[in-house]
Amino acid sequence: MTRLFEKFNFTAKVDTKLKLYPIDSRDLVDSAIYDVQKDTELTALLVKTEDDHYWLEFDDPIKNQHRWHAFVEHWEAVKANPEPDPQVSFKQKPKDRGKTIKIPGVADLIYLGDPICAKSPNFFWYEATHNGTRIPSGTAVYQNIIKIATAAQGARMRIGKPFNITSWYRPEPFNRRAGGARNSTHLIGAAIDFTVDGMTGKEISRELRDWPGGMGIYHHIPQILHLDVRSRLVRWGMA
Repeated sequence: MTRLFEKFNFTAKVDTKLKLYPIDSRDLVDSAIYDVQKDTELTALLVKTEDDHYWLEFDDPIKNQHRWHAFVEHWEAVKANPEPDPQVSFKQKPKDRGKTIKIPGVADLIYLGDPICAKSPNFFWYEATHNGTRIPSGTAVYQNIIKIATAAQGARMRIGKPFNITSWYRPEPFNRRAGGARNSTHLIGAAIDFTVDGMTGKEISRELRDWPGGMGIYHHIPQILHLDVRSRLVRWGMA
């Protein structure tokens, strides 16, 4: 992982795209993509490098957006005005990873205090499983949780504020008790409900208008926004 928040000069090695979300560009609408020609040079703040995507922040907006994702293999990156790192030596206190849960079909134990995956450092297993009280039923739900967490990380970066999770994986009877739909994406771990401090659900939805899956606002709790990773574009509740 590259250290956070450093300026880099980027040169496109091939014709490529900047994307608002770190997913296949074929799954995004045109407004969430910015075409870049080979040999284009850009300077941006490198927020983070995770697996196959750079997360970049530009001083000047591109299509009214400052933060974009770029496929690592398509770019040459050179630090702008590099400075030597200070030599620091210390022992770091081990992080308390919390209790563990066992998901059927998943080999490793899951620590509730761990991020969902490397691509979603701001979303945690205790949030997805309601503090370990709702164990995913198998690998399909496990993969759905990872998928929505990864997509939501990109959305969080666009908003620039934490997402306060109010509901995630919601198997029965919890979904019925919450008044969820019979075919709710919460049932399969593929949806999150959340708030953002200082914003209404409508205000959040405006910022995330290019979200490629489902988005909705609950009429009786308008400060909450629903996001899911279903395979088609769906909007409800004036989102």
